Amino acid sequence: MDLDAGQLPDLAALRDRFRPEAASIPRVAVKLAPLDVYDELACVSVMSGRSNLGEAA
Repeated sequence: MDLDAGQLPDLAALRDRFRPEAASIPRVAVKLAPLDVYDELACVSVMSGRSNLGEAA
């Protein structure tokens, strides 16, 4: 050991020893929806935000 011999450790050797392993980046395929689908969503009616929970009795 360098420390036992009274020497400082070699920084380049330490970087090589403890460097994270190179990881490959996964390939991601994104499929976009056709824009006319959003037109169909705009035609959907919105339900009232009111709840029937208070009217149970």
